[in-house]
Amino acid sequence: MLQLTVLLAAISLDSDGREIHTCYTYDTSVEYRPNIKQLLILLVPSNNTACDIFPAGVNINVTIGNTDFATTVPLPVYLPYSYTISNFGYQNTTQIAVEGFSLPLDGLGDEISIDFLLIEIYSYAEITRIEILEMQTIISSLSECFYADMPMIVTKDSLYISMNSTGLCRIQIGALKSLQVTIEGKQFSFDLTQASLVDLKTNYNHNVKFSVNLNPGAVDSFSFTAQKPDIAATAYLLTNQGGVDTRIDLVFSEVKYDTILNFYSLSSMSLNDKAFIFTIISKPESLTALRAKLKLTGYQYNKRILRLIVTTNEQYYTFDYITSKYNALQLHFPFNAPNSLQTSNSNVYSFMNWLEYL
Repeated sequence: MLQLTVLLAAISLDSDGREIHTCYTYDTSVEYRPNIKQLLILLVPSNNTACDIFPAGVNINVTIGNTDFATTVPLPVYLPYSYTISNFGYQNTTQIAVEGFSLPLDGLGDEISIDFLLIEIYSYAEITRIEILEMQTIISSLSECFYADMPMIVTKDSLYISMNSTGLCRIQIGALKSLQVTIEGKQFSFDLTQASLVDLKTNYNHNVKFSVNLNPGAVDSFSFTAQKPDIAATAYLLTNQGGVDTRIDLVFSEVKYDTILNFYSLSSMSLNDKAFIFTIISKPESLTALRAKLKLTGYQYNKRILRLIVTTNEQYYTFDYITSKYNALQLHFPFNAPNSLQTSNSNVYSFMNWLEYL
């Protein structure tokens, strides 16, 4: 990383405030991220105890200097020459992110070059100044808008995505238009009629967690995924800035159909050349959870399917055991095996099963 030259400027105050020198070392640096309009000030305290006097609420002034300009230009331009933070601590605050920061344009429409940056940290009574003679420009990746843990739960009618934002894409997500999702090759588009996307657009910030609930409005829109042991899904946010669409890809940490984990306290399988016999014992707490989930849907169910998926090293089979209601006392479920499925030492079996209500 490029190290920036820093001078602690000794400039007299126009107010009655007291200037404190050498609060920060020469390792203090600045990074500019033009694509997310952010100036990141990386402070390295000098451990000067005189600087401990600064309160939690301070203002940050950033002034840029360029020899092509007759005068220096105060930034950020969207605020009255200052940026305020309320959780400042001299020894602990090592990063200050000035959001919405963009450099002025020259007569040709390009951002001006910088000869120096003057950073002032001040309260009602104290001030310290740092002059920086170089600045590193970094393009932040739009793949870093969210932290990596992003699971998606699929139900028959809705998608639920858990997001934890990094805060690095405030400008882009502030211009959010829609979320595009592809599940098992089928495409779905969700616009800002979805309340949870409005919440994402409005409240996106550092380390804010979002529960995005997406409903296309059609009954059983995603029921086709219930038969998939693994669900393939991709998604991206579509934003628009100045008439230009920007795509922010989302990477799911897992995609699964809504389930009650560890539903059974015991399950076992026996098989011969004609049938699989599946034996299960349900947990009482699982049955309580199941009844609560069924009640929340508001639907009346008249069919119950116990689905068994058998995977060998050669083929893939799906079997359904259909009843009209759930009987917790029924422990054994037979599944007739086709002639092509023979027990053999050459086959390696794996099993997946679940209950589905229709």
